[in-house]
Parts: sequence; structure tokens; C-alpha cells
Amino acid sequence: MTTDTGKLREPWIVTAEPLDVLHLGIGRAQLRQDPWKEWLTIAIYQHHIAARARQQHHSNTILEGDPPMRHEYHASMIALTACAHAIDGLYLEVVNITGVTVKPQDRKRHKWIYGTLRHHFADNRLGSELWKHNLAWLFVEMRDGLVHPTQMTTEDVGLHPLGMGTSPEIATYTVDAAERAVVFSLDLVEACLSSPKSESIELVTFCNQKLPLMERLRKRHSVALHRKF
Repeated sequence: MTTDTGKLREPWIVTAEPLDVLHLGIGRAQLRQDPWKEWLTIAIYQHHIAARARQQHHSNTILEGDPPMRHEYHASMIALTACAHAIDGLYLEVVNITGVTVKPQDRKRHKWIYGTLRHHFADNRLGSELWKHNLAWLFVEMRDGLVHPTQMTTEDVGLHPLGMGTSPEIATYTVDAAERAVVFSLDLVEACLSSPKSESIELVTFCNQKLPLMERLRKRHSVALHRKF
């Protein structure tokens, strides 16, 4: 079943995509989206907004009454959080399909996700120290840092990538961090969808169905990166 709701003019949003159909019995069906895909779309879009704000800063343009650096901060916050939600959403989808999750002694969320994805997918990068570090960075330093910020005094000053002193939060949640998170999340999700282990036929089927979505997501990211403002 497909839906034709038209397309928005902006290059990062495509709405005319097929929806999954859950058959619930005779005469009953329910449409569903893939939340992890929607979170990735949101992350790409917000990264684009953060990049536009950075460029507006260089041109000394004020956006809607706020300095561009604050717009960059807000959009980057959303992009980073959306990336974490996307990975978490894929993890839950995998657990729902297979019924298997890996629960390490350390009960931090990112370690559950890391162990479970390594268990179900064969891509060697899932075992690399770099990806392990990136996952911890995204969940602990970035996402948890937004929900549970550390105690800071009024004297604390962060150095923004543009070279200016500002609050630690604005210096941390930047378009640079958003880009790192988006690229890592796209790579991780695509690595999983490309390498399901054959023990679960249902998981293999799911990955084969969802892998083509990654090409569209990467195209949106590429278009946003090269868009002129």
C-alpha cells in the first residue's frame, strides 16, 4: 500500500514513500512508519539548519531576533538527540523481531545497544574501538549531557569552534558535533541493515526491506551539505 501525499519543495523531505502495513486479521490493517528512519530524517534536517546558522554567523545576519550561534545550538541539540533516538529505535526494532537482547553488567543504555547490535549483525566495524567510542560519545556526552547537565558555575567558559568564548553548552552542541553524529548514525544503521546474521530469517527479511531507505537518507544528507544559502 502506498500513499501519495505529495512532496515538499525542500530537498531533505520526501513524503511520497510507501508505508508498512501490519495485517491484524480479516478486514483489519494498520499503517506504520519506521521511527528510527524518521529520527534520522529529523537529524539530517536539523543539521542542515545548524549549518545554515553557522553560515549566517559568517555573514553577520541575525535570524528572528536571536544571534546565529544560538540557532546553531538549538538545531544541533535536536540533531544530536535525534541521532541517539534513531539508533535506540533500530535497537528496539531488532529486539522486537528476534526477542534477544544482550544485557551487560554495566546497565548503561548505550552498552545494551552496542552488545545487542554486535550480537545480531556481522559488520566488523561494530566491534571497533572507534564505533564503541562514538556510541558512548553520542549517548553519554551528548544526549545525557542535555538531559542531565553537569553543574556549571557562571564563570565557566567554553571555546566555540569559531574561536569565541561562550557558554559550555553552546560551545559543545555545534554543527560540527551534529555532523559527526549524523555521519556516524547513517554509517551504523546502514552497517546493520547490510549485515544481518542468518540465524533469524525475520531479521534478514527486515534488513532486506529497509536497506533501500538508506540511499534516500544519504541523498538527503548530501543535498543538505551542498545546499547554498
